[in-house]
Amino acid sequence: MGIKLNLKHTGTKVTEDMLSSVEGELKSAYELLYSNKDKARGNAFHGWMTLPADYDREEFARIKAAASRIRENSEIFVVVGIGGSYLGARAVIESCISRHHNILPGTKTKVVFAGNSFSSNSLGETLELIKDTDFSVNIIS
Repeated sequence: MGIKLNLKHTGTKVTEDMLSSVEGELKSAYELLYSNKDKARGNAFHGWMTLPADYDREEFARIKAAASRIRENSEIFVVVGIGGSYLGARAVIESCISRHHNILPGTKTKVVFAGNSFSSNSLGETLELIKDTDFSVNIIS
């Protein structure tokens, strides 16, 4: 098997004995994923297995071009989504820039998330923020 699990930070919650008791199942799962990945259950969702080496470069180029157009043409970028869509986009932005990116000096395009709350007050505040500005909307849900 090509996977080695480091138990250093698991304390007493995971032991070698526990892993040994499921070793056969782990090996079967590994083999199913890596030897027969085209036949494996849920194989349409295995794209993560070959990242970062294997990805759709044309799609990535389209995404970068769209991002460039948005940065050039929009003062505000509104992200509309709920759950994982909303939280995923927010987590990536905050991990790459800062959770304070909108109030930092020099921020050309501010990012506003509309999806955490669809209350009339929240939507009204978003509309107030974007009025009289050039803005783009990305619906990700």
